[in-house]
Amino acid sequence: MAQSEDDDEAWDPIEGMEYDKRNQYIDLIKHFFWMPIDIKEPTSTAEASSETPAEASSSATPSEPKAPAPAAAAKTLKKKKKKKGKAKSNANKAPDFEDSLVGQLKLLAMHHRAEEAEQTELQEPDKNNIETEEEMRKRLSEGVKKNLDNLSGMQIVGTLENPHETWDKTAPLPQDEIDSLIRDIREIKLFLFCRLVLSQVSLLPAALRANSVQEFLNDSTIAEADLRDLCLKVAEPTLQNIRDACADFARGDKPDERILIEDDDDDDDETMADIMRADRRYHHLHTDDWFTDRVSRYGDKKKRKYKKSKSKSKSKSKVTICGKSIWDHASENAMSRDGWLQFSIMAKDCDIKHAIQLCRNWNEFSDLNLLSIWHYFPASNWTAWGMERFMQQLQQLGFFPYFTDFGAESRTHHDQVGGRSTQRRAHSMIEARNIIVGNMKRNDPVTRRFIQYLLMRAGEVLVMVRDGKAGRVITAPPKDELWTLRRKQGLGRASKNDWEDLLSVGPEFMK
Repeated sequence: MAQSEDDDEAWDPIEGMEYDKRNQYIDLIKHFFWMPIDIKEPTSTAEASSETPAEASSSATPSEPKAPAPAAAAKTLKKKKKKKGKAKSNANKAPDFEDSLVGQLKLLAMHHRAEEAEQTELQEPDKNNIETEEEMRKRLSEGVKKNLDNLSGMQIVGTLENPHETWDKTAPLPQDEIDSLIRDIREIKLFLFCRLVLSQVSLLPAALRANSVQEFLNDSTIAEADLRDLCLKVAEPTLQNIRDACADFARGDKPDERILIEDDDDDDDETMADIMRADRRYHHLHTDDWFTDRVSRYGDKKKRKYKKSKSKSKSKSKVTICGKSIWDHASENAMSRDGWLQFSIMAKDCDIKHAIQLCRNWNEFSDLNLLSIWHYFPASNWTAWGMERFMQQLQQLGFFPYFTDFGAESRTHHDQVGGRSTQRRAHSMIEARNIIVGNMKRNDPVTRRFIQYLLMRAGEVLVMVRDGKAGRVITAPPKDELWTLRRKQGLGRASKNDWEDLLSVGPEFMK
């Protein structure tokens, strides 16, 4: 009896739970790398509790734990799981309770829930967020259903660009290509892990000492909180981190190539007379601070050139993390189509609109968009950008629309009551114009020729061109033709009343 009491005093349940937590984090990282997870016997918990770091064992009484320890640890874990289940059920009930409230009571309940969320912000990494190798192989070999919820306009199915087989489902990949992609993704996962470790300063000493990921995970000097933070990043990495890892795999040991940006210094030839002339001609279309901003930029050209040369001379080196040599900076080059293919497979729930935001330059964005039109990526959310036939044709011309409104005919109406009737002469008129707003490559001959063709058809289309970098309006219709929606109503003849512009193109329209 006395011996069992000594055993209870010797075993620390908190220490056992901390060890189990640590094992869970290590198993999650192994699950991320598709590494085999060692399933140990329950007795290993009691044996390993004596091998915990000195910081954790200092609070426990120094004696050897006996056989009852694993059973007690299992009980504590069961209790903790039950508590988690209750917490989840309460969290599910909270929105239903808030829906029944109205007015200020609902605001008060939302405020309390926000405070509780801040206090219990500590979330645990979820292994279910990480796709296994078998699941990825199945997805690539069978294909997935495409997300066609945001499609609009006319789609032509059965063409070379949009065949029947790949209209609503991605094309399956051959087995040899899947094997090659899986090998590459294993390496990319290692690059991603090393870059996540590199961003966490507290893990760098252990990562620099370790020669492999397994040796890094076996390091007992790593704090549990740091391991937990790393697991959260591994379970749900950002799109930027995945993109950087794919770029690291593509460049290997080669440094970034210096790419000349075509439109980087094209404003250096701009004189003060050019700024004054542009502001005098299109002052009503420029923003309020455009003129002052351009004048200040004109005076700070030398300072900006000095800063550019200083930033370019910054040294870049490599560092070895967990036995893997990587660059200490993210790649600034555009990624190849193979890199974007690997990115689309790893970030399977990513939308193409979010992927476009990660492009380094216009050429990378244009190539990525063209590849998505031809169904190059086996992803479900990479199809809605250019599925409409009209949008595809515009994009192939180099014009990428982001806002369209072709409902002018349904909004336009002319209602008049003649003077010969018993009622007084009256009128009510509304006129609308179709709008299409998009982007084109800056300082490109194709863009210039496209704009010239549009300006030649002034009787059919009105064109306004604005420099997206400098904010300067290059060409625009006359001031009285900038309206997109106008109204005229009142008594008497319609010709005697003036139009009232409800919507017009201006500085607010471009924000």
